Amino acid sequence: MSAEENSAVGKPAEEETWWDRRGDLATTFVLASVTLLLAWSGFQASKWGGVQAINFSDAGKARTDSNALTDLGATAVSIDVSLFVSWLEVAEPELTERNGAAATTGEGLAPFLYQSFPDRLQVAVDDWLVQNARGDGDVPLPFELDSYVVESFVRAQQLRDDAADFGEAARQNNQQSDIYVLATVVFAAALFLVGVCQKLNRQKFQQAVFIVAVVVALVGAFIVVTQPIEFVTADIGL
Repeated sequence: MSAEENSAVGKPAEEETWWDRRGDLATTFVLASVTLLLAWSGFQASKWGGVQAINFSDAGKARTDSNALTDLGATAVSIDVSLFVSWLEVAEPELTERNGAAATTGEGLAPFLYQSFPDRLQVAVDDWLVQNARGDGDVPLPFELDSYVVESFVRAQQLRDDAADFGEAARQNNQQSDIYVLATVVFAAALFLVGVCQKLNRQKFQQAVFIVAVVVALVGAFIVVTQPIEFVTADIGL
């Protein structure tokens, strides 16, 4: 057979390149790998978006509960103020003589009113009486003392802190979801390049585009493997 006939039949075996022998297999492998990574990135973006929604929901719930407890605490303080003023009017003679014990123990209206105080107010009034007995100058009202603690206000502050934490977590979740969305875009670009590679006629152009596609796919793979994984969206609310 002449050289012209050999050329018509195809390339001689010794002139076949790696791309001739393994090109189709390589592109198929890259297509399959990138497709799986693309699906995984989309799945993770969706999961992190779900966690973000839960955290935003928990933040909103915490703020709502905090506002409700703040209103409840304000009502409790209003009642305490009324009780204290009523007791103060009755116990004025004893307090003028710095005889706090007579205003809190024994018989009479003043001790009766004192015994009706909630624990938080009794503790604060006791401290207030001690400071008055010492003559410490301008003594603040019991409601201004550190010993006066309204549990509703304490819990409301905790919920406000929780809301801030949930909000920050949601922002981080959103960023995490965005990173996985970026990875899906990168993988989509890699798939596009592989598709273009298969449409080109000249081998050197095919190889060049294929190499670029592999590099882009590796960039996407690096993004994915360096990110945390979310398998199950669990309710982490209050």
